Amino acid sequence: MRPTKLTQRVISIFNEVLATDHNSLVCTDEELCILVNDKLNEHERISYRTFQRYKAKAMKMMSEAEESQEAEENKEAQAKPDDTTWLYQKLYVLWRKAIIKQKNQLMTLVLDAKQGWQRFKWLLEKKMEEWQPKDDEPPQPDWSNYKLGMTFS
Repeated sequence: MRPTKLTQRVISIFNEVLATDHNSLVCTDEELCILVNDKLNEHERISYRTFQRYKAKAMKMMSEAEESQEAEENKEAQAKPDDTTWLYQKLYVLWRKAIIKQKNQLMTLVLDAKQGWQRFKWLLEKKMEEWQPKDDEPPQPDWSNYKLGMTFS
């Protein structure tokens, strides 16, 4: 099994890309991957499929850790010096922060718009599952399949 390309440098560049302008709001996952690869050296670049795998693994690892308080407490004992778990944890935190940033950007647009605020409300409902109108169901967001960028069908 070959070593992962997920490194601290990839995480740092991913953070940089998400922090630039409105990338986390307007870019699809595939476009974010392109922007990350644009800043990486050729041998460090990852495919979009690999990007999806990193995201899925990070989301799965952290949701499992959140479900089990015991796993959270034993995380340090389980980690080995060469373990990449911490990289996936960092990726998860970046992803969650990007989602929070999106919500803040959209809410600011809704609240600051003198007219036409409905279009920003629509974007908020489109991007954030917990803001979508539901029939008698309390909102239960599923972060595992969440895409940072907009996708129009």
